[in-house]
This record gives sequence, C-alpha cells and structure tokens, in this order.
Amino acid sequence: MDIEKSVIDVACARCGETWDVYQVLHVQPQNFERRGCLIGRCPRCPERVPMDDGVPCNRLGMIRVLATLHGENWYSFACDLEDFQLL
Repeated sequence: MDIEKSVIDVACARCGETWDVYQVLHVQPQNFERRGCLIGRCPRCPERVPMDDGVPCNRLGMIRVLATLHGENWYSFACDLEDFQLL
C-alpha cells in the first residue's frame, strides 16, 4: 500500500497523540524524533503530559513495543494499533 495515497494513523509513544504517517514522514519530519515507526517525541509532547486512560504505562508501553517490532513497516504498525485498540 502506498503511504502517500492513504490515511494511516499512528501514535506517539511518549504522549499518545495520533498522527497521520504522511505528516510524520513528509510534511513535518523535522518536528518528530523517531527511529523507524517509533515516534519518541512529537510536536505535542512539550505541551502535553502523557495521557491517563486508566493504564497509561501499559498503553504507551504497547505502542513502543509494536513500533519497535515493526521497524519501518508503517502499514503493519498502524494495523496493529487499530487491532489492539491503541489509537
């Protein structure tokens, strides 16, 4: 699947903010600290405290693990985030 032609949402592993992959890779890449699919800091991080959805460490921890496992495969990463209801 061509990332540029579809909307694929992923999440920042630090604050949980949802972002479109195209924006992360092409529109504002300088505003994201990332390694593969792992977004370690996004433009919202300085303004936000990590989200508290009842189990913030588990949710953000799962995002980190999945991002690391998927390397540069953004589509698979996004699918797993949806499957595990992490978005």
